[in-house]
Amino acid sequence: MSARQFLGVSIVLNTWAPPDGWMDRVGERGMVVKGRAPQTRILEHQAVGVFVTHCGWNSVLETVRGRRAGADVADGILAIHH
Repeated sequence: MSARQFLGVSIVLNTWAPPDGWMDRVGERGMVVKGRAPQTRILEHQAVGVFVTHCGWNSVLETVRGRRAGADVADGILAIHH
């Protein structure tokens, strides 16, 4: 398990829940936002090292517009989105 800090966003407001024990394993390292998040503003932040996207068109545009130099982009295509 990585010791890196992270921010996750789930737009599936009331149906997503972390697996049992997940919060205990993550502790203070991570945070999950339920609902919309200001993606462009987040991507502009200097602490962002990588952005994992589902490759939707809005995410692609926001990545190009908001990505700061040095932040990598990885596709995490999820079958439920397509």
